[in-house]
Formats: sequence, C-alpha cells, structure tokens
Amino acid sequence: ESADRQKLKYTERVRPILEKAIDDKNHSVRGAAYIALGKLGGEDYLELIEPRTRIRNEGWWNAREAAIFAIALLSDPENRPVFKAIIGDKDRKVRERALALTGYALDKDVRSSDDLVWYMRNKHSGIVAVPEAFPHQPEDEFRRYATHLLGFVENADNVERDLHSALAGSLKRGPAIQGLALTALARRSDPDILEECFRLAYSREADKAVRRSAAVALGGLLKPGDTDDIRRLARMIRDRRNDSVQQHFAIMSLGQIGGKEAIDALVDLARQRVFGAAQDRGFVYLALGLCGAKSRTARDLLMTEFRKVGSPDERASLAMALGLMRHRDAVPQTIKYL
Repeated sequence: ESADRQKLKYTERVRPILEKAIDDKNHSVRGAAYIALGKLGGEDYLELIEPRTRIRNEGWWNAREAAIFAIALLSDPENRPVFKAIIGDKDRKVRERALALTGYALDKDVRSSDDLVWYMRNKHSGIVAVPEAFPHQPEDEFRRYATHLLGFVENADNVERDLHSALAGSLKRGPAIQGLALTALARRSDPDILEECFRLAYSREADKAVRRSAAVALGGLLKPGDTDDIRRLARMIRDRRNDSVQQHFAIMSLGQIGGKEAIDALVDLARQRVFGAAQDRGFVYLALGLCGAKSRTARDLLMTEFRKVGSPDERASLAMALGLMRHRDAVPQTIKYL
C-alpha cells in the first residue's frame, strides 16, 4: 500500500479514539489527545480543537495550552487568525498567549519570521499582563519566546541579522533575550557566533543567563570532528567552578556533540572525580549515556560505578544513562536495586 493510504487507514482507526479522549475527565488525557490530533493533522481538525482553547472551566492550565499547541502542529497558514485572536485576548494567561506564537514558527508562511521579529523587538500595549493576577508571567515572555522560536522558522531571509542585533544588546531587552538569541543562532548553525560563544562563556561582564546560553549553544555548533574546540569546551567545564549550572549545560553539550573527543573528555571528568557532588557527577553520567553507547570504555565505566555507588541520586543518574545506552548487562543490577 502507498504511504498515503496507510496513513489514511491509521487515521480512520485512531481518530475516533482521540475524539473520545478529548472529553476525558482527566485534564492530562485531554491535553495529550489534543496534541495527538494536532500531529495527526486533517483539514477539519481546527474545528475540533479550537473551541477547546476557549474553555474557561478547565481545572488545569495545560489542557488549554495543549490545544493551542495542537493547532500550531497542524502547520496551516490559514490558522493565523486563530493565533492572532489568542495573542490579543487580554483575559488569557500570558503563557497561553505567548504559546500561540508557536503557530508562526510552524506554519511555514513567508510572513512568519517577520511576525516573530516584531514580537521580539517591540513593546506592544495591546498585550499587557495583569501583575496582581499573574505575577510570575511578565509581559516580556512574548519577547523571550519569540526569540527562541526564531531558531526554528524556515522562511527567514534576515533572521540571523535580527538575532545578531538582539545578541549585541541593541534591542535593550536584557540578558534573557541575548541568551536566547545566542541559542537560536546556534540552532540555525550560524558559524559566526562560535568565538563569541567562547568569549561570552568566560566574560565577567556578561550576565549568568548569557554565559549559560553560550554553553548550550556550543553543543549545537560543534561537530565530533572539531577536536580543538571540543577540548576548549571541556576546559570550560573545569574552569567555571563558580557556576555549576553553566558546567552542567557544558557537560550536556559534550553529550550532544558526541564522538571520540567528547567521550574521552567526559570519561576523564568521571574518572578523575572532578566533581564532589553526586548531582554534578550525574550530569557527566547522563551525557555519556547520550553519546557513549558504542564506546566500551564509557559502558564499562558506567557499569562499574552502577555496581558500587551508594548515593540514590547518583545511582538514579547512572540507571538512566545505562538505559539510554540500552546496556543489557545493567538489567540484573537494576532489578536488584528495584
């Protein structure tokens, strides 16, 4: 059968189940069903999901947010008016209205990047949070989320230029925007920010959010063959002892990059017990779990540690790392711990 025919048969079987699930009493089931329908796609799915974004008696916010995200997953430019209406609805929580921006990133419309750049750059009086009602949801969330989404848009002629402008601070939107601009540029594989990432990672003037974002961005920029730069990243982990979060992000970046140099660096961190805290060592184990499945050294090291450690936190990280590796030898020991 053709792929289209197989998908049609699957949809015909699954849709009735999901339509029933969107009326389930459990809000988590409803939210999951919305998102499943969004991924399934279909011309009439908007009519099915959109009313769920307006239900006021939802007992938990994530069911409405899931419905908004589900419409974004439909990736249909015709749904832009729905997102504009949600963004302009001042009775909604700011998180819901910001999430509607996802529609612009996924609809593959030529106007998408321009709209997101506008939200990144401008204050807009039509969208104002009510501080006393939602003190943890500042209006600035629009700018932060729009900046993040610019890393994903496909039809984008000048996005790199606008993100570089945000990174330089000319938009005066604060360190959170600068950091997200950095990771968005990395997601777009912009080679021009490589040295800037290393500079910002060590900068005393840069805000912590920017330094941490630089550590994340390097994981998206570097490839397994970039030996010298991977070594620089590994040195950063040892150097940044005053910021454990930046260390954790840099460790996970090594896991994302993978390859012999990254694995060797992580093995050294584990063997030399560079970190005293179990939580810090846990990030090293998880990073090895991501990239070390084909490395006998990494597999043996994790298995040895798994058999002997007593810390519950460290043991949990090792169990997850070995699971990521699909390390069958760990199964008997895992059952024993259970």
